[in-house]
Amino acid sequence: MAFEKKLSNLLGKQEVNNAFITQALKESNVTTSGNDAKKYSTSGDDFVDNFAAISQFKSPRSYQEVSKDMALLWSQNPTLCLKLAVYIRLITRKSKVVTEESAEVLEVQRGQGLKNEGIMRMLWLAINQPKTFKANFSYFIAAGSWKDVFQMLSLDLQYHGWDGRKLDWNFFYLAIGAGITNPETTHLVRKYLPTIRTNKNCKTIEAQADTLVGRWLARKFSPDLEKETAYKAYRKMKSEGVAHQWQQLISKQLYDKINFDRIAGRALALLVGSKFLENHNLTKKYSEWIQSKPVAKFTGFVFELLAPLDERRNLEEYKKATINAQFAQLVETGRGGENTNSSLLVVRDTSGSMTATANGCNVSSFNIAKSMALYFSEFLTGTFAGTFAEFSHGCKLHKWKGDTPVDKYLNDHCGSYADTNFQSVIDMFIKIKEEGVPEEDFPSGILCISDGEFNRCGTNKLTNFQLAIKKLRDAGFSENYVSNFKIVLWDIPNSYYGRTSGVHFEDFADAPNFFYLAGYDPSVIAFLLGNGKVDRTPRNAKELFLAAMDQELLNRLVVLKKTIRKNATIPIIILYDFLFSKVNINVAITIGIKAPV
Repeated sequence: MAFEKKLSNLLGKQEVNNAFITQALKESNVTTSGNDAKKYSTSGDDFVDNFAAISQFKSPRSYQEVSKDMALLWSQNPTLCLKLAVYIRLITRKSKVVTEESAEVLEVQRGQGLKNEGIMRMLWLAINQPKTFKANFSYFIAAGSWKDVFQMLSLDLQYHGWDGRKLDWNFFYLAIGAGITNPETTHLVRKYLPTIRTNKNCKTIEAQADTLVGRWLARKFSPDLEKETAYKAYRKMKSEGVAHQWQQLISKQLYDKINFDRIAGRALALLVGSKFLENHNLTKKYSEWIQSKPVAKFTGFVFELLAPLDERRNLEEYKKATINAQFAQLVETGRGGENTNSSLLVVRDTSGSMTATANGCNVSSFNIAKSMALYFSEFLTGTFAGTFAEFSHGCKLHKWKGDTPVDKYLNDHCGSYADTNFQSVIDMFIKIKEEGVPEEDFPSGILCISDGEFNRCGTNKLTNFQLAIKKLRDAGFSENYVSNFKIVLWDIPNSYYGRTSGVHFEDFADAPNFFYLAGYDPSVIAFLLGNGKVDRTPRNAKELFLAAMDQELLNRLVVLKKTIRKNATIPIIILYDFLFSKVNINVAITIGIKAPV
């Protein structure tokens, strides 16, 4: 009941349920898949619609597009709007929150880690709800990175120019200065300080804006110095961060002194994926290091980690070992020490449309579904762990073959076919029941990874998910089994059928046991499992969304509509005594952005 009360508080004032209105809305929003199957263009809830469309936010959107979504959601429920914005940026990991009083590490928080979309939503908040933005500044950084802060300043210039700036740059200056002074954050702030480029190297508006931000900070930090001297001091401050140590060793050609433990996960993957180790005789040293590591840090997406296997199957052993160790880290972090036991059957769409490139990626929906299916086989610990079904014109069950994630991925030879016959999955269930297999041995539901472009089914009066439930009931499955049978659509959209926006739903958000997930971080499947707690298991798509919003970091966010209470404790990074003075920034950038000279 505690969870239900929390959900009720999150939802705020609810509309009166009316069957006529609900059904009329459904009929008014009927659409079809690319294969003419009945769908709905909305879940009936704007938050669930946005939550289910997260995969499409991988492609960078304009500030205008993001603003439209944010304004709509804020008008309905500011708290949920704020939580969703942070969730979209939230990197799945143990989040470190630095406040005036302390530095605190939270247990694993799960999110989508989408940089562009997340920063754009923060930018909207900073412009339109500045009090709320400032009050939650430390949480934004905990969700993402200090690099986001500098990106926001750059975007402010790219969109509005120097004279039209919308952000409170004084606030950012003080916060950045405090971050540099604070020993808990100084190395990261220094790492991400924008590079000051020469004019000839500022060939894009992004480079111009970044350089302008860097020059502005340099003059703010050293107002009494000549500009070139200030720039030199700024560059020195930037290079002194410990986060740069391994790059500094490379620049000095001290390759044998590199400590691989100090290299961030993404950087390590890029380094190992290149010829760097071979070119500098480091393969033996690195191989010994990685073989001693059961896990290796990585905060990217699982499909990014496995992508090299699609490009080249005969990778060197140390490269395979790196992928295995980083894959293990993703699974371990995603579990977060919680119970991941589940009897869901992972079902993977292998239809022709899945060969198209997924939105915002250079990888096909097919390969993303393959990588996610492998992740779930390791993440979920129930009866059906290590198995998956593929469906196209028919449905087949498979077991992953091999001892390591790399072996399993390479040994998977499922191909793509023409049809997207989701009903073939249900038909497999019915056929197996006819063979006398008891219900207790059946999966409790289906986790379907697909672009959702299902075949037309029957008379098309029902969606594929609605028909699936009807067929199970008609086939003689018990009411207890059918009423608890979950069907989850994990949307991996592409433009094969010209679909570029929106999600097509199988039913409205309050329909029991129909769920929608999206994005490229599969660890958020934990929300469907109740975050390891049986009494918090969601019953429908709306509750699944709310379960994702019910995390410690997100629950600390505060909405300030008017003024800050006199004695309120605001979680802003400690502000040290940095002097603020108005200085002229001497820049020679003339393309795109104009600043005072």
